[in-house]
Amino acid sequence: MSILSQLAWIAFLIAGFFCFVYSWFVLLRMSPDKPFRWRDRISLLALIIASGAVLLRFVMPAFWGSDFGGQVRMAQAWTKVSVRICAGALVLSFVGRPRFIVPLVVACLATAGFWVMSTIP
Repeated sequence: MSILSQLAWIAFLIAGFFCFVYSWFVLLRMSPDKPFRWRDRISLLALIIASGAVLLRFVMPAFWGSDFGGQVRMAQAWTKVSVRICAGALVLSFVGRPRFIVPLVVACLATAGFWVMSTIP
Protein backbone atom coordinates (compact mmCIF):
# COMPACT_ATOMS: atom_id res chain seq x y z
CA MET A 1 0.00 0.00 0.00
CA SER A 2 1.20 3.48 -0.74
CA ILE A 3 1.54 6.11 1.94
CA LEU A 4 -1.43 8.06 0.57
CA SER A 5 -3.74 5.04 0.65
CA GLN A 6 -2.60 4.21 4.19
CA LEU A 7 -3.35 7.76 5.31
CA ALA A 8 -6.76 7.62 3.64
CA TRP A 9 -7.47 4.31 5.35
CA ILE A 10 -6.47 5.70 8.77
CA ALA A 11 -8.61 8.81 8.19
CA PHE A 12 -11.58 6.58 7.30
CA LEU A 13 -11.14 4.52 10.48
CA ILE A 14 -10.93 7.68 12.57
CA ALA A 15 -14.07 9.02 10.85
CA GLY A 16 -15.80 5.72 11.68
CA PHE A 17 -14.82 6.11 15.32
CA PHE A 18 -16.18 9.66 15.42
CA CYS A 19 -19.39 8.49 13.75
CA PHE A 20 -19.81 5.90 16.49
CA VAL A 21 -19.24 8.50 19.19
CA TYR A 22 -21.61 10.98 17.53
CA SER A 23 -24.37 8.39 17.11
CA TRP A 24 -24.11 7.11 20.68
CA PHE A 25 -23.97 10.63 22.09
CA VAL A 26 -26.98 11.92 20.17
CA LEU A 27 -29.13 8.81 20.66
CA LEU A 28 -28.47 8.65 24.39
CA ARG A 29 -28.94 12.40 24.88
CA MET A 30 -32.40 12.54 23.34
CA SER A 31 -34.86 14.50 25.39
CA PRO A 32 -37.03 12.43 27.72
CA ASP A 33 -39.94 14.71 26.79
CA LYS A 34 -39.68 13.63 23.17
CA PRO A 35 -41.04 10.14 22.49
CA PHE A 36 -38.57 7.49 21.32
CA ARG A 37 -40.14 6.56 18.00
CA TRP A 38 -39.69 3.39 15.97
CA ARG A 39 -37.05 4.92 13.69
CA ASP A 40 -35.03 5.92 16.74
CA ARG A 41 -35.26 2.36 18.05
CA ILE A 42 -34.08 0.91 14.74
CA SER A 43 -31.15 3.35 14.64
CA LEU A 44 -30.25 2.36 18.20
CA LEU A 45 -30.49 -1.34 17.29
CA ALA A 46 -28.20 -0.83 14.28
CA LEU A 47 -25.74 1.03 16.48
CA ILE A 48 -25.79 -1.70 19.13
CA ILE A 49 -25.23 -4.39 16.50
CA ALA A 50 -22.31 -2.50 14.91
CA SER A 51 -20.81 -1.85 18.35
CA GLY A 52 -21.07 -5.56 19.07
CA ALA A 53 -18.98 -6.27 15.99
CA VAL A 54 -16.33 -3.85 17.26
CA LEU A 55 -16.28 -5.53 20.66
CA LEU A 56 -15.92 -8.96 19.07
CA ARG A 57 -12.62 -7.83 17.57
CA PHE A 58 -11.16 -7.43 21.03
CA VAL A 59 -12.71 -10.64 22.39
CA MET A 60 -11.48 -12.85 19.52
CA PRO A 61 -7.82 -13.18 20.64
CA ALA A 62 -8.95 -14.85 23.87
CA PHE A 63 -10.13 -17.84 21.80
CA TRP A 64 -7.00 -18.29 19.69
CA GLY A 65 -5.12 -21.53 19.86
CA SER A 66 -1.38 -21.92 20.21
CA ASP A 67 -0.67 -22.87 16.60
CA PHE A 68 -0.52 -20.24 13.87
CA GLY A 69 -2.74 -22.19 11.45
CA GLY A 70 -5.49 -22.36 14.05
CA GLN A 71 -5.21 -18.66 14.67
CA VAL A 72 -5.58 -17.88 10.97
CA ARG A 73 -8.64 -20.15 10.62
CA MET A 74 -10.18 -18.63 13.74
CA ALA A 75 -9.54 -15.09 12.48
CA GLN A 76 -11.10 -15.92 9.10
CA ALA A 77 -14.21 -17.39 10.71
CA TRP A 78 -14.67 -14.47 13.10
CA THR A 79 -14.05 -11.99 10.30
CA LYS A 80 -16.81 -13.52 8.17
CA VAL A 81 -19.27 -13.40 11.05
CA SER A 82 -18.39 -9.85 12.05
CA VAL A 83 -18.53 -8.48 8.52
CA ARG A 84 -21.96 -10.06 8.16
CA ILE A 85 -23.01 -8.46 11.44
CA CYS A 86 -21.85 -5.11 10.07
CA ALA A 87 -23.81 -5.74 6.86
CA GLY A 88 -26.95 -6.38 8.91
CA ALA A 89 -26.41 -3.18 10.87
CA LEU A 90 -25.82 -1.34 7.59
CA VAL A 91 -29.17 -2.52 6.20
CA LEU A 92 -30.94 -1.58 9.42
CA SER A 93 -29.40 1.88 9.36
CA PHE A 94 -31.18 2.66 6.09
CA VAL A 95 -34.53 2.03 7.80
CA GLY A 96 -33.67 4.08 10.88
CA ARG A 97 -33.77 7.78 11.49
CA PRO A 98 -32.51 9.81 8.49
CA ARG A 99 -30.20 11.86 10.71
CA PHE A 100 -28.21 8.71 11.54
CA ILE A 101 -28.01 7.07 8.11
CA VAL A 102 -24.66 8.58 7.06
CA PRO A 103 -22.92 8.21 10.45
CA LEU A 104 -24.09 4.62 10.81
CA VAL A 105 -23.07 3.73 7.26
CA VAL A 106 -19.59 5.15 7.82
CA ALA A 107 -19.35 3.40 11.20
CA CYS A 108 -20.44 0.03 9.77
CA LEU A 109 -18.09 0.24 6.79
CA ALA A 110 -15.19 1.33 8.98
CA THR A 111 -15.87 -1.54 11.38
CA ALA A 112 -16.00 -4.09 8.57
CA GLY A 113 -12.82 -2.66 7.09
CA PHE A 114 -11.15 -2.71 10.49
CA TRP A 115 -11.98 -6.38 10.84
CA VAL A 116 -10.68 -7.28 7.41
CA MET A 117 -7.50 -5.23 7.61
CA SER A 118 -6.62 -6.13 11.19
CA THR A 119 -6.98 -9.90 10.76
CA ILE A 120 -4.93 -10.30 7.59
CA PRO A 121 -2.04 -12.62 8.56
